[in-house]
Amino acid sequence: MEGLDPVRKRPGMYIGSTGVEGLHHLIWEVVDNSLTYDTPVLVEDGKGVQLRPIGEIVDSAIEANVGEIKRKGQAEVLKEGFSLKALSFDPHTLKLSWHPISSLIRHPVGSAILEITLQNGRKVEITPYHSLFTLREGEVVPVKGDELSIGSYVVVPKCFPEPTAYKKELDLLEEYRALSPDKTRSINLYGVNGILKDNTIKLLIKNYILATHTPQFWGNVYNDFVRYNYLPFNAWRVLPREHQGRFTRCRIGNKRNNEFSLPSRLPISQDLIELLGLYAAEGSSFTGRTNRVVWSFGAHERQLITHTQTLICRVFGYDAAPHYAHASATTIQIDSLAVAVLFRDILGAGGSSHEKKIPQLIFNVAPFLRERYLIAYAAGDGHPSPRFTAHLIDGTSFSAEERNKFTLASASRELVDDLSYLLFSLGKTFSLGTATAKSGREIAVVYKGARKVAKLPATLSWRLEFYWNTNSSYVNRVPVQETIEHISWVRPYSFSVSTRGGITLEKIDTLVDSARITLFPATPRFLSSDLGVLKVTNIRTIPYSHPWVYDFSVPGGENFVGGSAPIMVHNSLDEAMAGFAKNISVTLLANGGVGGVRVVDDGRGIPVDVHKQTKKSALETVMTTLHAGGKFGGDSYKVSGGLHGVGVSVVNALSKQLIAEVCRDGRRWRQEYERGVPTTKVKETGKCQGSGTTITFIPDSEIFKDKDIRFDWNTVLNHLRQQAYLTAGVNIKIRDEREKEEYLHKSYAFCFESGIRSYVEYLNRGQKAKHESIFYVAKEVNEIQVEVALQYIDDLGTREEAFANNIYNPEGGAHITGFRTALTRVLNDYARKNSYLKDKDNLTGEDVREGLTAVISLKLREPQFEGQTKAKLGTPEARGAVEGVFGEAFGAFLEESPQEARAILGKVILALEARKAAKAAKETVLRRGALEGLTLPGKLADCQSRKAEDSELFLVEGDSAGGSAKMGRDRRTQAILPLRGKILNVERARLDKMLASKEVKALIIALGAAIAEELDITKLRYHKIVIMTDADVDGAHIRTLLLTLFYRYYLALIEQGYLYIAQPPLYRLQKGKEILYAYSDEEKRKLFKEGAAVQRYKGLGEMNPDQLWDTTMDPAKRTMKQVTIADAAEASKTFDVLMGDEVAPRKLFIQTHARAVQNLDV
Repeated sequence: MEGLDPVRKRPGMYIGSTGVEGLHHLIWEVVDNSLTYDTPVLVEDGKGVQLRPIGEIVDSAIEANVGEIKRKGQAEVLKEGFSLKALSFDPHTLKLSWHPISSLIRHPVGSAILEITLQNGRKVEITPYHSLFTLREGEVVPVKGDELSIGSYVVVPKCFPEPTAYKKELDLLEEYRALSPDKTRSINLYGVNGILKDNTIKLLIKNYILATHTPQFWGNVYNDFVRYNYLPFNAWRVLPREHQGRFTRCRIGNKRNNEFSLPSRLPISQDLIELLGLYAAEGSSFTGRTNRVVWSFGAHERQLITHTQTLICRVFGYDAAPHYAHASATTIQIDSLAVAVLFRDILGAGGSSHEKKIPQLIFNVAPFLRERYLIAYAAGDGHPSPRFTAHLIDGTSFSAEERNKFTLASASRELVDDLSYLLFSLGKTFSLGTATAKSGREIAVVYKGARKVAKLPATLSWRLEFYWNTNSSYVNRVPVQETIEHISWVRPYSFSVSTRGGITLEKIDTLVDSARITLFPATPRFLSSDLGVLKVTNIRTIPYSHPWVYDFSVPGGENFVGGSAPIMVHNSLDEAMAGFAKNISVTLLANGGVGGVRVVDDGRGIPVDVHKQTKKSALETVMTTLHAGGKFGGDSYKVSGGLHGVGVSVVNALSKQLIAEVCRDGRRWRQEYERGVPTTKVKETGKCQGSGTTITFIPDSEIFKDKDIRFDWNTVLNHLRQQAYLTAGVNIKIRDEREKEEYLHKSYAFCFESGIRSYVEYLNRGQKAKHESIFYVAKEVNEIQVEVALQYIDDLGTREEAFANNIYNPEGGAHITGFRTALTRVLNDYARKNSYLKDKDNLTGEDVREGLTAVISLKLREPQFEGQTKAKLGTPEARGAVEGVFGEAFGAFLEESPQEARAILGKVILALEARKAAKAAKETVLRRGALEGLTLPGKLADCQSRKAEDSELFLVEGDSAGGSAKMGRDRRTQAILPLRGKILNVERARLDKMLASKEVKALIIALGAAIAEELDITKLRYHKIVIMTDADVDGAHIRTLLLTLFYRYYLALIEQGYLYIAQPPLYRLQKGKEILYAYSDEEKRKLFKEGAAVQRYKGLGEMNPDQLWDTTMDPAKRTMKQVTIADAAEASKTFDVLMGDEVAPRKLFIQTHARAVQNLDV
């Protein structure tokens, strides 16, 4: 360990410079669980099994028990006032059963939501830090959402534990009582005469009438009750419990309609279950001005029509003749508010087609009845429906030999989710998907001889495909790598193992019996469990507007079943509350001069006890010793960032004053320093809550001597945004308090739960993506954590950003090399395997990176960098780690996502064809000698010097100005190339089109450094290339076109400082023999003298050769602007906005900056 003297003697070695960049590096050195509301979950509440949205369960319980809420941070936790169980597996036996839920949790969401999709279409929406389960060497282990990638395995339940007791009947009196009085306002009890004559009952009814009717007429109202033998349901509900029981033999019906009524206890029969199944497929219900339940059929479905009539008669004793019939459709309906309320509110079957769902009742009846519900639904909305109709009418089911695939469809997403749980409860193999019907389809209706045709809009429906008996499902296969420890490849080979689709349990048994494989020790338990695994096929971020996300705590199992189709979800309370999401705040302070900075984090706090080696406090050791962090040992500092791994001690050495405050173990500690030297001892200053460290420092003006140097808000903001992307889930806040007035203070906050996936989204903002989902993989191999995210866009450029321990490596290094190698290999292999490539063709690195946006982030111990600026990673192991992790995952992504693969291959194959066309163009249009400048274009007036460092090339707009420039130049060192008109916009053209442009071709030849893959900047013939255009709109346009060409194809030329823009004057002012030139309107006003003649130059061609030399070309007098790039990403975005294909971003740019326009020619 070293002291801090070397830092103060050679600060540039530690922070890069003592200029603006070094000042900002002081900050860099210091800084360095749940489900969405609608997620279905299975619970048991004492009355039976329910499938409900987790948000509905938690919100209703919390609202009913507001006084019992416990708050932990921002989370609300409820531990009392409910009695629920969740379907959960025992971590020791991996068997599913119902476990009590101990806590209901909700907390605000400040992140994007991940939608995880599995092989058969099962989906779950979670926050990135919420955990699912995966399989590793036979063990079921939790895995956070943001650690999953395409091809990962997720654990799902395979069987449904039956309820402890099945429902036999519905107590309708209790079910209607549970509704609000407003819902039952028009419901009556019939058959009450004998009860109403009881004096006690009469008195109770009188009290009800007096409270709800005109008091003087209470006797008339009571007599109406007796005369018509009914009692309003809301009158019954206010009776004492002991008197309510006397009405159990009454029937329930509509107000003023006793022709149709329901029994107070409704048996749960096969007929009722089948009728509910038909309702889910073909029914709808209405309450309000119209109160009815309707089943609608095509006129050809005569068997279903007759069967529905029969079921209604058996269940309700109601003769439901066809109510409305015409040539193409028939409807059957029950005109009854009581039945409509029964279907919509009590059974919860939904109203319209988009609101349908399976009644909770269905999950609480015997499997045979659940099967009858499924058959009835499929008879209406299944395929092939005639087969289900036959089984429905005959009361039969499919035989054990049935192997066909069937389809269910619905306009209700919730109903399809419910159906997936129903299939799960019956042990059926299924998969989910969607189907879209295009608009413009016609439907014809014939009614009373008139034929009407209507056009239907586009519709989206959800589909379920399933087998009745077959078990050939992905869920009945397991991954070879995570279950089999060893395979004996002894000849003769009598088996093959498919690692893509997994291996069946039967095959494993056969191979184990023949001693051909050895399983991991934990594998047999998993194989005999109630669990299976499915691959992740897609991960995407989805919008989420609800303020809360939700969770259960299930002691013992620490898991529960949830998701759109059942998935095992980890109880994430401990993870979410344990501080995985860190908070960092950076505040720019007003301290005069450079200013000060305060950085606060809520980590564990720097230790303050005595360090064994230094005999000082650990805090002082960290603050005053170089490279001290790693001396604390253990795994706490596996990965270190900072520009040079020396961190806060360098900040201390280069600060005029620094104060370190630590909150640890409930106590606050403080120590102060000046220029790296402690001025106080570590002192305890009081108590505190939580933990963390606060560093406040003022940079030393003896080191940062420039009077104008200060912290730049945008620089700090952009760097911290990047760090937030690289560290998923970290909340970073930045505040600028340097202005005196508080209302002028600025603040910003970042938190990206999806990490570098969100970064790729940010880099691609405003671009057209070639494929929807962003590829992402994260995996640790050989103690190197590898993260890669990528997406292709409709662009010709490449955006690759590489990081090692959150340090940006602009020159790439080993990790970029590994990434590029794997990308080229995997795409070539996939393209050849799927016949995208001809035999002789190969995709090059240039092809596969066209339009690519990729972020590669590594976390590793003791990274090796090349050079002091750490611009390039040199760790050799990084290449193999990235190549292996990314190559395997990206190959799986292409295999599992053929639609995404087609889009990517279409993009890179187009790049291949363009490259071939460009090569052909170069070979035919430009000989190699011409490309290198040996055959110069005829319009070029070259200079006499052959030394590039002395030579200048002026690119002049138009032949007229070109003639003046040729006559006025210094022939020894200045070359002139006139350009006629506006050159090709290279942002919208590929290389072959560019080489067909005469002006572009002449410029390339004149430069002499070739272009594209043959570009050699060392052969450049001029070290000053000057763009000299007119000071009007056309001149600005031509200048922008040239800048686009240089930025996209000669970036190295700009980076070397070889590109300039000439500044010709706008005005010539002459009074007598005195001649002055003004380069702006403001300068003209200052120079103008009364009586002076003013000439406005609209073009360079208006200037005489000597005037052009004096004002614009003479090295001793001229003014030129050197073209530089401050932010490559922003520069690329600006070129794309101004010169790209999309009109909308360009229009917005013009509208935004319209007021800033000067010298507009109109």
